[in-house]
Amino acid sequence: SWVCEDSLYKIQQSFDALFKNMPNRWLAHGMRFVVFPLGMRYRAPSDELEHKLAAAILRPSAERDRLTAGMYLPSDMKEKVKLLDEAMQIAVETRGLREKLKAAAKDKTLQAKGNAQISEAVEKGLITAGEAAALRRAETLRQEAIKVDDFAKLT
Repeated sequence: SWVCEDSLYKIQQSFDALFKNMPNRWLAHGMRFVVFPLGMRYRAPSDELEHKLAAAILRPSAERDRLTAGMYLPSDMKEKVKLLDEAMQIAVETRGLREKLKAAAKDKTLQAKGNAQISEAVEKGLITAGEAAALRRAETLRQEAIKVDDFAKLT
């Protein structure tokens, strides 16, 4: 699998760096030949492969479950890990609703932006009140998740 090849690529690069930093060039070339008799065969993963991996772990999937198995997940929403997990899950759940609102805004069915757009969509019957609440919750969690170094003002 690509994970194994990525690891082998990193090991290969580490050996290459070691050989480049050896003070005795003859010894370095000899060691390089012993370790890489057929040359350095592994390449870095392609951007396309990295994008596929990112897509696989950014939504609930078997791949993501294998990677996060045994990982500590706190129950308190004050913990960033729990907040990020909740934000991701609700973002996945509300993706279709966000796309629906985006399409309605593009068609000029909806004129408002942000929370006002959600309210307008409920008024026009595009989404239910429950769906609107889910969208608002998703936006609140998204805003909380992206806050970094948000400290109270010192007086």
